[in-house]
Amino acid sequence: MSEDFMKDIKYIMVTYYPNHWNNLPNNETSYTRRLLKGVQPNELIEYAKTLFIKLSDEHATAEKAWIGLVYGYDTKREKNKIYFKVKIEREIPLHQLPPEIQALRKSGWYLKEKVLPIETSHASSLVPPFFSELLATNNWEEFEDGVSYLLKLIGINEIFRYDKTEQKGRPDGFFIVNNLAVIYDATLDTKFE
Repeated sequence: MSEDFMKDIKYIMVTYYPNHWNNLPNNETSYTRRLLKGVQPNELIEYAKTLFIKLSDEHATAEKAWIGLVYGYDTKREKNKIYFKVKIEREIPLHQLPPEIQALRKSGWYLKEKVLPIETSHASSLVPPFFSELLATNNWEEFEDGVSYLLKLIGINEIFRYDKTEQKGRPDGFFIVNNLAVIYDATLDTKFE
């Protein structure tokens, strides 16, 4: 299995929309900002090598994959969307994709380092897709849900979550371990103290 093509990849773009990626009108499309997973709109790389994945339908398996470039970003046309151009170079057989990428089931514009944090093929095959998705998301709701699931995975089964409305900067929930009561807050804010 040759995964050499992955070394130059910067972005991974996944969608289930029809006519993506190899049949776009004017080679242009867009993503809503909420679909950015680790990608920062103010740090977009022109002519970034990108892996494009077309899902068979929403939350389903990959149908096709291509390597190409993204460029010509327009972040001002609409407030919540980023428009860009796509240039497809070649199709990639699905069996050549790393397991973490084959496991992607949600539309998104992923930063490769967030999906494939471990570069060695032996170690990366042991990383469950759940962790890749948790590391890649920019959506606070997905992140909070993921942290809650993670706490349950490590054996904390009784977690009491607070209502999600109007709670930025407030705790997400609490749990009790032995004689210790813990109030926790999961945040994507890198400047949080």
